[in-house]
Amino acid sequence: MAVTKHALCGLLAVASCGPTPTQPQTPEVEWEGEWLRFGRSPDLAPQCAGVAPYMDRYVGALAELFDVAPTNTVDFFYVDDQSTPCEALGCARDNTIFSLVPVQEHELVHAVRSFEGFSQLMLEEGAAELWGDDSRAFPFRSDTTGDLLTVPDLASPDGLPSREYGVSGRFHALLASESPDAVRQLLRTTSPLMSGEALSLELSMATGRSLEEWATQFASYPACEHREYRDPMPTCQSVPTVARCDGGEAIEIEQYVACDDEQTLGPRDGEIWKYIAVEIEQAGTYSLFVPPDLETMQQGTVTLEECRGGCGSIVEEMAIPGSFTPGRSFEATPGRYLLRLTVPEFEAGWIRLWIEGSCE
Repeated sequence: MAVTKHALCGLLAVASCGPTPTQPQTPEVEWEGEWLRFGRSPDLAPQCAGVAPYMDRYVGALAELFDVAPTNTVDFFYVDDQSTPCEALGCARDNTIFSLVPVQEHELVHAVRSFEGFSQLMLEEGAAELWGDDSRAFPFRSDTTGDLLTVPDLASPDGLPSREYGVSGRFHALLASESPDAVRQLLRTTSPLMSGEALSLELSMATGRSLEEWATQFASYPACEHREYRDPMPTCQSVPTVARCDGGEAIEIEQYVACDDEQTLGPRDGEIWKYIAVEIEQAGTYSLFVPPDLETMQQGTVTLEECRGGCGSIVEEMAIPGSFTPGRSFEATPGRYLLRLTVPEFEAGWIRLWIEGSCE
């Protein structure tokens, strides 16, 4: 299908993504929130209990981020590979998403963006990479150091080659960190198949710098894994904040991760997970302590990252069952932090942790 202002595929398994031009049959809607409706193919195992409410809040956070007023709900359909119209893991048709996994924030970005029309594909996929999911299952995300100048002209009616997603996402991170207002303007004023020359002119008008000048800066911009440079702020705004301290002392944070838990997400990539946020009020030295549970010996990972995103934003990651001693110390700045508590798909259990440091 031709790429238009309102039809786009994301997280491509191949360079081409082509939903059929006819509207496919959709599953029945089984959950409806303020911003999102969710349906599932009847032969698929149920998604975890937190999926639909989390994505509903995520759509609201994206609408605020992009200053977009949705004119309808986002319809997210979790479908099997016999029912999908996409030649990819997922695709967005206007505000309707078809996905082979039950939670896919990358496609939520496209669906919210569809309410004002898609931008030049390097910018569009860059936005979905920067403010989308943190899945590590896609090798094409690992290469973020390609030739920026060649990417815009690779946009075609079949989409943007997936190998360029890493470069597009990292460039979007640079652009958003330096010119956030210009990003909003460019997402509105560019079109999917705009040439590199035309995009350079739009960049010059919005930022005062041409694509060539941005490419020079991009060459020295820090490079790191996608899960680090991505901006988790929509997630941080979509999950509960838990107390880290009580009465001047760090306290135990205990969380149950299981598919029937109302905040647990997945399954995706062979795992289920839960996000929670914590506040660090004072700059200083901190450490993450995840003691082993000798009764269950729960397996998994605890990841702590700053909600600002960017290279270096993942300040600690510890394997479960943990250790009887705290992890390495890290220097923290005041702000909100995101905890990702991850366990294998068919496991469930309690995870206990402390973030030790100033409680003033």
